[in-house]
Amino acid sequence: MTYMRDAGEVSAEFRARDDVDSLTFRTSGTHVRFVAPGSATRGQFGLFEWNMQPRTGGADAHFHRTFSESFFVTSGTVEF
Repeated sequence: MTYMRDAGEVSAEFRARDDVDSLTFRTSGTHVRFVAPGSATRGQFGLFEWNMQPRTGGADAHFHRTFSESFFVTSGTVEF
């Protein structure tokens, strides 16, 4: 994607912390916040916050055909 205009444009959208959808998995206690899902980014990317309990397993090995997945661990250790 290339931006070709001479000046910037205002295109940000404020999403208050409590205004995003979330869910908690009952079996593990993992809490997920849909910070910026594709529906809020015109399908350009998705941003999700996962708060996992200690010694909690994540998804089984898998791959995605239509997008890449990245992880940023802010505390603790995650083993793949």
